[in-house]
Parts: sequence; structure tokens; C-alpha cells
Amino acid sequence: MRTRSGMGLRELARKSGVSAAMLSRFERADGDATISLVNKIRVALDLSWDELMNVKCQHEYACIFCGQQLAKGPD
Repeated sequence: MRTRSGMGLRELARKSGVSAAMLSRFERADGDATISLVNKIRVALDLSWDELMNVKCQHEYACIFCGQQLAKGPD
């Protein structure tokens, strides 16, 4: 969602109050995120909970949210 909105990692860190290092770990699915962290990111990206939860995953690997194995990235 960050890259779709054209926002850089440092900009999201500034807007959310979450360190760029933590955001990077979250984006790489390297660790668990608390609901508080997700909420800070959601607010910084100006998304409703519904928008956030209904995003279609386009990862090239298993999605940490839906668990679906994807063979390729976005078209």
C-alpha cells in the first residue's frame, strides 16, 4: 500500500511515528506486527480499516495476511 500511494519508507516513518527500520521489517514479514503498529501505518496511509483489510495481495511469495501462495507478482 505504501508503494501504491507513492510514499517512500522515510516519509511513512515520519507520518506514522514508526521507525523506518521497523517498517522495513514489517514489509519483509520479518516479525510480528501489533494492532497498534498496523493502526499507525493505516492512519499515515489515510486508509480505512475496510480498505486495508480488502487489499488484494500481489506478493511473489506467500502472503502473510491470507497465506495464499502466489506464483508471480503483479501484472
